Amino acid sequence: MTLQCQAVLEELAAFQDGELKVERQFEIQTHLTSCDSCRQEAKAQESIRQGLRKLRQQDAMVRVPTRMWANAAQEWDRRDARKRMRVQMRLGFAGACMLLFLISAVWARLAERVDFPVSSVMQDFRMVRATKVTPEFETADPDAAAQWLRKRLDSEVPPINLSLSQGRLLGVDVVKLAGTETGRLLYRGPQGLIGVYITPRGTNFANLEKVTFEKREFERDNTSKDIGFYGWQQGKVGYGLALPQPMAAGTGFALDAERNTAEPKR
Repeated sequence: MTLQCQAVLEELAAFQDGELKVERQFEIQTHLTSCDSCRQEAKAQESIRQGLRKLRQQDAMVRVPTRMWANAAQEWDRRDARKRMRVQMRLGFAGACMLLFLISAVWARLAERVDFPVSSVMQDFRMVRATKVTPEFETADPDAAAQWLRKRLDSEVPPINLSLSQGRLLGVDVVKLAGTETGRLLYRGPQGLIGVYITPRGTNFANLEKVTFEKREFERDNTSKDIGFYGWQQGKVGYGLALPQPMAAGTGFALDAERNTAEPKR
């Protein structure tokens, strides 16, 4: 590195901020035109600036606290007596901002509500009824089924025992519906096959009818002639019950299943 390069790097941040006298700005611009090493350093610093500007634009999307940007502005404007130290501090701070952005983005992703795949659930249940699907894990034990699902979905899932409604567990699967990993419990009841579907974070039941039975709230789809659907949310998990029409005959199953999920047991 030449003495001229060293001098340019020490004043590079001030040059990019337009803080130097016109003559010195021109000298540094001329040097950058002819010096590949210094030009690459200038491009790297400008790239960091652009990254921070993008982070500012995405602030509302990931809900990063306003005070973080205020602190960032204070840190960015802080001047150090030595120009090289200022550049190094900015590089380190930029890395910290990007790390905070990634953490905030992950947090926002984990906290968001996902649409429950109601249409896909009803289509899947029709297929199950028509083809007599055999569950991947055949069991009549709700506790064993819940333990199996916890490992597959990486989510807290309670045992769902529908024996009070005369529902007998046949087994459990994990199926991908509308791009979402969904647990599927199949039961045999007096009116035929019953399906309970479980989707972590799938807690948004868009445009469904809200109904209440025994002071318990459900989202209902009663528009199909052959299949009905009850949906509900517990914590960060969405639940859906698919059953043959008429739906009125399956209200007891919905209440029974919702009570199981409202009081999870290990």
